Amino acid sequence: MKSVIILFVISFLAGVSLFGQSLNLLNSGCIWNNLEQTFQAEDCCLFTHSIKFSGDTVLQAIVYKKVLQSDDSIRSKWKTVGFVRENLQKGLYYRDMNNNERLLYNYNLRLNDTVKIPSVFAGEDSVSFVVSNIENVLINGNTRKKYMLVYPEYHNFTETWIEEIGSLQGILRPGYNGAGSIQKVLCCFKDEVLIYKNPDYNRCYYSQITGVDKDRTESPKQKIYPNPVTGELFIQSNSTNEEGYTLELYSVKGELVKTGCLEGGSNLHRIDVSSLKSGVYVVRLISASGRYSEEVIIKE
Repeated sequence: MKSVIILFVISFLAGVSLFGQSLNLLNSGCIWNNLEQTFQAEDCCLFTHSIKFSGDTVLQAIVYKKVLQSDDSIRSKWKTVGFVRENLQKGLYYRDMNNNERLLYNYNLRLNDTVKIPSVFAGEDSVSFVVSNIENVLINGNTRKKYMLVYPEYHNFTETWIEEIGSLQGILRPGYNGAGSIQKVLCCFKDEVLIYKNPDYNRCYYSQITGVDKDRTESPKQKIYPNPVTGELFIQSNSTNEEGYTLELYSVKGELVKTGCLEGGSNLHRIDVSSLKSGVYVVRLISASGRYSEEVIIKE
């Protein structure tokens, strides 16, 4: 009996060792906001794409989750851009809309392993990296595995993967190095809670083309404070708007969680947000003269 128990314990520990290095990307429940900046002209162009894995589908008898993308800051519309499945012994597979499947992330990596990373945007192209460091890092109060990868022939070309978050260049862009463009993860949310924010950027959404369909982002007439907020949010106008505003408050999933009308003739409005759970929200103000949106963090 003792030998059976010992064998079970050894098998269990072996399983923990085998799967302990998994990046856990498929069922993380995350939404990734990914920035793309191109340099076709001066100050052009910024785009933000939100990505999530949601909804099962069966393709050739294999179960996948849909890869959904949204291009507006309140995530009002989603489109399918591919499919993913996970094998904990191997990694995360991506299948594009032409039914080409590639191993996008290798799991259970060890130091000095060579990792071949395909590009989901460049046909059959791929690039090989070497795992140069693996460490535990504290992100938003949680310990996660961090993998540093380096291109052997050019050590300034590096790649960082983080457990549950994936590549810091974008969940679908590990190893990608596009000429004339930059790709980065701005923010990663899990169950509407911000679990990663790029320290080089102040916001989780940027766009010179769409905003929230051309919402103003510079020199607003409104001041929204405090941020983060725990109970009551203040909206102050630099000039009195006799027409007033329509207020819309969206969760990171794009769900409208609060709406109302702010009367004209006043330059200070109080909004009770005490009933909302902690997370990142988008405040949207609409008037006859235009629209303005801003991110706020609500803490219980």
